Amino acid sequence: MNDLLTMVTHDLGVGRKSGRWYMFRCPFHDDDTPSLGVTPDNGRYYCFACGASGDMVGWLHNYRKIPWRDAYNLVGGRGDIGQVTSTAAPPAEPSPRKPRPDVDTATWVASAMAFVAACEAALWQPTGSKALEWLQARGLTRDTIAQFRLGYNPTDAYAPREAYGLPAGDKRVWLPRGVVIPWVLGDTLLAVNIRRPAGNPKYYKIAGSRGGLYNADWVRGADVVLLTEGEMDCMIAHQAVGDAVGVATLGGATQTLDIAAYGQYLMAAQVILVAYDTDTAGVRGAAVLSDASARMRCVKVPRLSQGSKDINDYYLAGGDIWQW
Repeated sequence: MNDLLTMVTHDLGVGRKSGRWYMFRCPFHDDDTPSLGVTPDNGRYYCFACGASGDMVGWLHNYRKIPWRDAYNLVGGRGDIGQVTSTAAPPAEPSPRKPRPDVDTATWVASAMAFVAACEAALWQPTGSKALEWLQARGLTRDTIAQFRLGYNPTDAYAPREAYGLPAGDKRVWLPRGVVIPWVLGDTLLAVNIRRPAGNPKYYKIAGSRGGLYNADWVRGADVVLLTEGEMDCMIAHQAVGDAVGVATLGGATQTLDIAAYGQYLMAAQVILVAYDTDTAGVRGAAVLSDASARMRCVKVPRLSQGSKDINDYYLAGGDIWQW
């Protein structure tokens, strides 16, 4: 795989070396003097005049106008970066809200939204008092609980598949009892995850839910992004440092980042910290994710108590997330 300096030199000509930087005339604004710097040690470019910045994926997309997914695949080694030419016009922005042929998305969103609203109301009623106490015992404030629209489903329920826009079948849509965590992006609902009080799986996404980037709306434009393994860690970290750091999660150690759909939310980030659980699955998942971009760095969550493995455990043991 070619490095970023080779790629930019191929596109703009030989740059002038200045300390650890190689300086080029920036193609993103009218540049009279070389102001675009590339550092081979961290694989990033940065314009000291207009602020344009990114890594190899960003260069392929922003300069050569290659779609996000194709750019990511090229950087992943499936293609010759030096031989790729620009397309005639910029591609359309990727969207994480693409319709799926097997789901009537509008019907699913309407039904899931109604379920989320009912559960949200139930959490603040006497029937949800135990669930509310549990959430607060995990360190979440009432304001944070309301901000993330958490709810409580008091009993197991089943719904016809057609009611959720799913293909007809014998298996109904299971809505288990537990704490309801909606994945909201902009004005739509991507998924509904339920944290069950007992049994396996501990977390269950209702049928028709999509993957994505939880809390993505709060990540866009952040200079520093923290990716956690699960929603609880994401919420507690957002509560502690969300005014300065964008915090998000893919929802699990084995989930992959869809660059085509969500790369746009991470474009401004100078560094992306990956703080997964310290168990085997978390360590492996963090290592795989951090290989996706030169901006990603694995960071280890400190252990302050026996058996702790994640950010929420660290917080509950008295850890200061901001100081960490």
